Amino acid sequence: MQTVDIEITGNVLKALSIFSASKKDPRNFLQGVYIHSNNGKIVGVSTDGQVLGLSRAIASNLARDEGVFIPTMMISSLLKGGGGKWLKGSVFIKSEGSLVPGMEYKLTLELGGHSVSSYVRGVTYPLYKSVIPTSFSRIFGMYDPDLLIRVRDAFILATGQLSFPLVGNGVNGAAAVYDIGTRWFSMILPLEVGEQPDTLPDTFLF
Repeated sequence: MQTVDIEITGNVLKALSIFSASKKDPRNFLQGVYIHSNNGKIVGVSTDGQVLGLSRAIASNLARDEGVFIPTMMISSLLKGGGGKWLKGSVFIKSEGSLVPGMEYKLTLELGGHSVSSYVRGVTYPLYKSVIPTSFSRIFGMYDPDLLIRVRDAFILATGQLSFPLVGNGVNGAAAVYDIGTRWFSMILPLEVGEQPDTLPDTFLF
């Protein structure tokens, strides 16, 4: 039986879950956080089609092109058990079974002596890399306030920073915040093909 171990801090996992789709969304494959191996780097990503969060502050023995889907309900249950006090601690995630999309595997999350387990069905996650730009043109603030609040809250939670560096392009509706130190990136969607001036940090290039 295949076993995969993943380690991610509670605050980053919680921040990623902010961007996952709600339980009412018919796209169940978006109702959680997807952690996978991409070109030898471990990436955690979540999106509901409007906002995208991505982190590389993750350790795992995932093989190439493998991915583990972690339902938001499991994340909420785990963090609720610690009353929020464990956010800075490491979440240890273990999956047992085949990670082939459509197949079930056992998933266990552990944090500070508390754990939750469930059987999860593998998903085929969207090709999110195609919407991540390699550049932005200028700073803008004309975005949907609700979306900006979600990006701000997740960024502060993931990085511990109180400042909110917004970079974006008001023409194509894109906005992004990133922090090299914590290897965190979040972005407002959707994007359209267009201007590509200033390059983002290499940390986030695919």
